[in-house]
Amino acid sequence: MRSERYRLVYLLLVLLLAPAGTILPQGYDDSGNRFMLAQSYEQAGDFARARMIYEELYAKQPANQQFIMALHRVYTQLKEHDKAVQILEKAVRQIPRDMNLYSLLGKSYYAQGRESAADSLWRSYISFNPGDPVAYKVFSNTALELRDFEFALSILRFGKENTKNIKAFAFDLGYLYSITMQFEQAAEEYAGLLAVSPEQYFAVQSRVLTYIRKPDAAESTLRVLSRPEYSASREVMRLLAEIYTETGETGKAFDLYKELDRSQSRNGEDIYSFGMRLYNDKLYKVSADVFSYLLESYPKAPQMPQWRVSYVRSLEGTVYQQSEAPENRWIPYPRLSDDAKSKYQKVAELYKEIISVYPYAEISVEARIRLGAVYQELGMYDESLRYYSVVINDFPMYPGARAAYRGKAEVHLRRGELQEAENILLKANGQPGLAPHELSSLNFLLAKLKFYQGDFPASSELLAGITRSGSDNTANDALELSMMINGAMKDSLALLEFSRAEQLLAGGKFEEAEQRYNLMHLNEKFPFLLRHTSQVRIAHIAVSAGRFNEAKGFIDSILAKEKNIFADKLMFLLGNMLEYGIKDTPAAVSVYEDFLSKFPKSIFTEEVREKLVRLRNKSSS
Repeated sequence: MRSERYRLVYLLLVLLLAPAGTILPQGYDDSGNRFMLAQSYEQAGDFARARMIYEELYAKQPANQQFIMALHRVYTQLKEHDKAVQILEKAVRQIPRDMNLYSLLGKSYYAQGRESAADSLWRSYISFNPGDPVAYKVFSNTALELRDFEFALSILRFGKENTKNIKAFAFDLGYLYSITMQFEQAAEEYAGLLAVSPEQYFAVQSRVLTYIRKPDAAESTLRVLSRPEYSASREVMRLLAEIYTETGETGKAFDLYKELDRSQSRNGEDIYSFGMRLYNDKLYKVSADVFSYLLESYPKAPQMPQWRVSYVRSLEGTVYQQSEAPENRWIPYPRLSDDAKSKYQKVAELYKEIISVYPYAEISVEARIRLGAVYQELGMYDESLRYYSVVINDFPMYPGARAAYRGKAEVHLRRGELQEAENILLKANGQPGLAPHELSSLNFLLAKLKFYQGDFPASSELLAGITRSGSDNTANDALELSMMINGAMKDSLALLEFSRAEQLLAGGKFEEAEQRYNLMHLNEKFPFLLRHTSQVRIAHIAVSAGRFNEAKGFIDSILAKEKNIFADKLMFLLGNMLEYGIKDTPAAVSVYEDFLSKFPKSIFTEEVREKLVRLRNKSSS
């Protein structure tokens, strides 16, 4: 803005103060400087002064398109639409084939409320060359700028009918139909395009998937694509499969991929991609079925090793997902059920088969890493360390070896082998190419280790680095532990006692940890932050052990007697326990309602609202 002001002042000085004979000799055309001055007024928002100069320049050179456009702009800004129309009508008569002038004149007609005049004007231009798609698109875009969607559509339909050129108009028509919620018509345009131009499949797929989750979009699109005249096309079948996958109808999608695979002799390539997409979306049960089909259908395929690993990883995912179901996820320290242990053992045997069949292939390294993780879940730490160690020692350059370092460090931490854990973490941190989230994860383990060792300054320094570097779950966990350390650092003996209890808890020694937490809970001289956290830990341990009545009595007493800073967390746990553990829905609803009145700004508030809606709907049905 300041530079524009200086420029304006300069031009005024040049034009008004300088001797005319010195700067502007006879016959000199100062239109350029005058135009620049008018532009400066226009950019400064002084449209009235800009108009005066533009009118002067236009009067001298009425055919100069630069002056015409400039004058039209300021007339429009000043809402002098009649004048804007007059100069453009004159310009159109002088230059009858200028599409831009016709577009601007049509916009001016719109500003006057003369939509029919704009329609007639644009159609008159189109009549010069009715087979050219460009004019239809330009005028349609102009109508779109004016938010007249139906007019924009009518121009495109007129162009498609006149030119018989499906390719030229399908994307524009499809887009306009989709944003006006006319999904069947959009699908017809895209299906028609694929019929004449199958190479446009990926562009069509991208367009369709941008709106397919809108209300009625999937149903309308599927109705059209399933018509006999379209559904036989390979490209339409692929699009149908994509839509079914996107909308959760994975069974129908799978059937289509199998049919495509047979008809195109793809040897399972697209089916495998479909399975991996399901796996990445954590639809492990369905992805396991897909990979199982591949293993049965193509027993001699060269991709067999990777398919086998993907199949077993999907089975592993289904076991993990059971523990993450809503009825299990609420338990703070879950134990594996006998059924889960049995399934994990089956997964472990399948990984071992892969290692025996492909001992030196890359997938055998992945299988060993996964075996380490499975045995870690089962609490079979010697076996877990054995497989992690093989990867670290024999395949240190394998990209996934970082998971083995982390897994091995976690096992040592659980077993209380702090020095061994520290050695492996320091070694892992020296690996080249660590991603930021990987480094944060390793440093968080190292910070916990230092915390267990009682080296609180070192732990605090590591945690500070993590919280500065990101906003993922690791950073949140780091912030929580950092607050604990900094909040109780003045009483290092109390903090050391708390860290020992935390180490026992992390190692699965719940009874010993609970005893220590109880001592801290009963000691009123203990730092309040550690004491209140100990109360939460006691409740968590009792709930996780299935001691629901004891846990309920303890939580009720804490909430009634003192203001625990984690009261919202305790009440949320109580509601979950009543809902899933004790299975007393009315009592759970009562707790959730009380929660909303007491903790309207808690991090759990939104989830509690969702639970209340679900439970009330369930009780009324």
